[in-house]
Amino acid sequence: MPVSFPFSRRRSSCPARRPCGPRRALAVLALTAPAQASAQSGLGLSGSMQVPTVALVAAALIVVVGLVGIGLWRSSVRAAFDRERLDLEQRLADRERSEQALMRIREDLEARLGDTTRERNEALRDLASTRQALEKQVSRTADLARVDDLTGLANRARFDEALDDEIKRMVRERKALSMLLCEIDYLDAFIDADGDERGNAAQLKVAEAIETTFRRAGDLVARLDDRRMAVLLPATDAEAALRFAERLRRNVWDLCIPFDGSQSADRVTASVGVATAEPNRLHKPDEILSAAERSLYTATDTGRNRAGPAAVVTN
Repeated sequence: MPVSFPFSRRRSSCPARRPCGPRRALAVLALTAPAQASAQSGLGLSGSMQVPTVALVAAALIVVVGLVGIGLWRSSVRAAFDRERLDLEQRLADRERSEQALMRIREDLEARLGDTTRERNEALRDLASTRQALEKQVSRTADLARVDDLTGLANRARFDEALDDEIKRMVRERKALSMLLCEIDYLDAFIDADGDERGNAAQLKVAEAIETTFRRAGDLVARLDDRRMAVLLPATDAEAALRFAERLRRNVWDLCIPFDGSQSADRVTASVGVATAEPNRLHKPDEILSAAERSLYTATDTGRNRAGPAAVVTN
């Protein structure tokens, strides 16, 4: 005769979606155990039939213990999972805060960099402007250092530099180089009679007349000292240099600056020396200048207000 188990019926009566807990299972076993025992004795079962009942109870206990263990394991796993989830959420929040802080730092750095870049560009522009101004000032100062204070013509330093360069170019291009040496006649007597102011004014007018006479590229008019002015004439032979010297003398004459103390005329006049260097060798500057001085001395010794003969430098 089949044996029914009230425990099985009671367990099956539990809702399917709500499993019985360990405490409930133990209570069911406690209630059903006497009834099961009485049922077996009423049926007249032998002692050997009670063994399965004990085994079943033991199995049920094992199941209950397993369920309890599973529940505890699930609880520990869920707790660990919750802790891990909370930790990850905290990490994500920290990361977001860090990224926001980094973003603010980056924006601040970019703003500072923009300000620094603008300041740097402004400083560079100011530096470039200052540099250009300094270069212009240096150039102007260098020019002033090579310009005569009274007349504005090139001074002796500029003349010597140009003469050396023109001698080299003369030999290289195989073209003659000429020099005119001009002196205002009786300048000391003019200054003594009319004063320094009128003397300076007369020299300034003579300088302007000479400068307007020579406008070719490469021509250079310079004031060598208080009494003499010079003109460099590149690529000019002796014959052409004499024509230029006569033109210079006539232009000074045409200024018509009154000078009663002159022994050669009733006005300020000029004597001109002429020297020409042939391109047969590299001449020394002093050789050409000495030749121009000899020509000038000849002009002054023979009455002034004239151009001396051209002194040709060959050897």
